[in-house]
Parts: sequence; structure tokens; C-alpha cells
Amino acid sequence: MLVCAFACGLLLAQEMNIRPYEPADWDAVRDIWNRGKPDEFRGTCDLRAIIPLERDERMQQLFRDSTIFVGETDGRIIGFAGFKGEVVTWLFVDPDCYRKGYGCALLSFILSRMGSTARLNVGAGNAAAIKLYEKHGFRITNRFNGKYNGYPTKAIGMERTSH
Repeated sequence: MLVCAFACGLLLAQEMNIRPYEPADWDAVRDIWNRGKPDEFRGTCDLRAIIPLERDERMQQLFRDSTIFVGETDGRIIGFAGFKGEVVTWLFVDPDCYRKGYGCALLSFILSRMGSTARLNVGAGNAAAIKLYEKHGFRITNRFNGKYNGYPTKAIGMERTSH
């Protein structure tokens, strides 16, 4: 278990334990994803595209294939992040804990465990996430239209290379 506090702009995450995901964390992680996914997609994709994580087999498979870490404070999971190879696959914070530096801390943590290159896709309408990624050295590499569960979506590809 690692205790960390990362400064992110003017925000400082309160002390947060970041540790590897355990199966007992599933209910908390699922709840955070289900509550946070609409915020990720608002302005990017029809919200009817969102299937609860417990019923979304494709997203569950991505979750199982990723290296996942959870962040907790006072024994409560408040966010999680993950990666698969060079790709940041997950970064979600409990909506009740937005804008307190937890997403920054989780992102910093997983980037420190990834290689020199990190890539991700983000919803084109998710300005807060785009700003966070840019603060961590990501740059926009492409904009594209795609589908999410059969619904059109607009996305941005981003990449970060560190030396």
C-alpha cells in the first residue's frame, strides 16, 4: 500500500492510499464507474449508450485485461485507474470527490508504472479530463468519430512521451 499526495495545479489530494485492485473492490469500482460514466460522455455521445458496468461484457473484459489500482481515503474507495501496455484504459473518480486532486494523483501513479509512452482516448466533450491529461504532458494526436455500444461518439486520441 502506498500513501501519496500529489499537487495538481492549486489542488492537493488529501492523503490517499493507492493499492492494487482486489476482487472485493468490485462493488465500489462498479458504482464509481456507473455514476461517473455519464459525466465522461455528456456532450460526446448519447447517454443511452451507457450500459451499467455489471452488464457490459466488453468493458468488463477490458477491466480484467488491465492493471488496475484503487485510491482510497478513510477506508473508502474514491477512484480507480488502470492501464494495458501503453494505453491508459481507466481513470474514474467518485463524482462526490471531483476537483479535489484525486484524479491527478491516480493518473500520476499509473503513469509512473507505465513505460515512456502512454496513449489514451477521451470523449471530445470531456473538457475536464482533456485539461488533466494535458497537464500531465499528453498532446492531442487525432480527433475521430466512432461508435460506443452502437451510438455515434466523438473522441480525441492523446499521447505522452517521456524521456
